[in-house]
Amino acid sequence: MKPSILATFAALSTVGGAAAHAASFDCSKARSGPERAICDEPAVSAQDEEMAALYRNLMDELSPKGQAALRSSQREWVAKSRRPCGQGISTKDCLEGWYDRRIRELRALRMGPFLFAPVSDSAWPTIERPHNEGTDLANALIDQIAHRCMDDDRFNPSIDVEVTLATSNLLGLVIKCDMFPEGAAHGLYERTAVNVLLRPARKVTAETLFSPGAEWRDYFARRVADTLKERLGSALNPDAPVESEMLEPANWRLLPGALTISFPLYSVTSFAYGMPEVTIPWADLRPYLHPNFPITEIE
Repeated sequence: MKPSILATFAALSTVGGAAAHAASFDCSKARSGPERAICDEPAVSAQDEEMAALYRNLMDELSPKGQAALRSSQREWVAKSRRPCGQGISTKDCLEGWYDRRIRELRALRMGPFLFAPVSDSAWPTIERPHNEGTDLANALIDQIAHRCMDDDRFNPSIDVEVTLATSNLLGLVIKCDMFPEGAAHGLYERTAVNVLLRPARKVTAETLFSPGAEWRDYFARRVADTLKERLGSALNPDAPVESEMLEPANWRLLPGALTISFPLYSVTSFAYGMPEVTIPWADLRPYLHPNFPITEIE
């Protein structure tokens, strides 16, 4: 008897996820290839136990609405993970891949002081706790960007949300939109940052991040331009709008210890170079930061 994908799936049919169903299943009754792999393969079994524990803990914390959303997303995951894999891929390897992604998704629902819940269609998460003006603003921005990605079916889009920073007064996320236009030679992708100061609620912009005056802009422009020239060389487009892109907050990834500027596809160089990044430690930026920016929380 052990926690499992099968047990978790059974628990989905109950509102509360009763422990008698959610805790384990009888491996002697395993019939399908995935069920036998869960019981017989130690690596898959360990992943199964970890995922089941994460799921139960989240169900204990979430509101009824959040529980329903998580239950729905888990049901979808179970259905997808039970499909046959491609030729040449073992059931074990296939399940390990499915579990690895789901475990990362569930872990990401609890980041620092923030508790996330997937929305009803399981496309992207929303912040459930704490509930304040700052998290309301972040949720509105996430929803706006996610819909912009997902509402165009021509590109077969998929979406993911990465939390880059989570403190008591600062939340940083990156909305990842991957697109696969039919007939295109390759896929496309966008990365849009959402950075919010929670008290009072406002977006992180140049005005809220940097002190008034031109000194920061001169330093910022020189540091970014020099790094791009060093990394890209002749591949850097001489007419690229480097300054306007580096000043766009949607291109800023707020990280513990550093600020990373990610340049969109094709904005400064060819597709082959992807999205070039420039990372500047907060310690180097500290002389130019706004006095009210909570730098002590992220250095």
